[in-house]
Amino acid sequence: MELAVIYKAIAYLIGWIASIGAATWVAVKFIPQQWLQHKFNQQLEQLRAENAREQLEARHRLDVVLRQVAKLHEKEFDVLSDCWLKLNEALGHVSSLISSFQQYADLDRIEQKRFEAFVAGCRLEEVDKQDLLDQATGHRNEFYQGRLFWYRLRDAQTACNEELRRLRCW
Repeated sequence: MELAVIYKAIAYLIGWIASIGAATWVAVKFIPQQWLQHKFNQQLEQLRAENAREQLEARHRLDVVLRQVAKLHEKEFDVLSDCWLKLNEALGHVSSLISSFQQYADLDRIEQKRFEAFVAGCRLEEVDKQDLLDQATGHRNEFYQGRLFWYRLRDAQTACNEELRRLRCW
């Protein structure tokens, strides 16, 4: 009988050892895995939240930059149209100045009253107007064309310099 009790005790002890071993195996296998999974999920959520915040900040910065670029393009079109207008104006002055076909009033062939009215309304300065009125009939055209050339040259230079200054500032 003693042997049967010893066998029974050994079987009982083996059962307890197996139960403790199985419980230990379950504790070692599943509990750390769940703990690690939980920690991993926490870190993943933190990374997702941080990533979402960074994306929001990046979108905001991108929106600011795009708005600035849009304003710049709008300003660019305004400036370019203004520059183009002034450039065409300067081109018109230069073309008028260097054109081989020049038109002038024939001051030698008009009557005196019309000549005086023309001189009063022309763009010459008062000193030049007086000099033109003092010119003899055969020399009026040459004097007027000579003086008018310098006025037109000044207009062309002013327009070109203004456009050049505008382009340098831009």
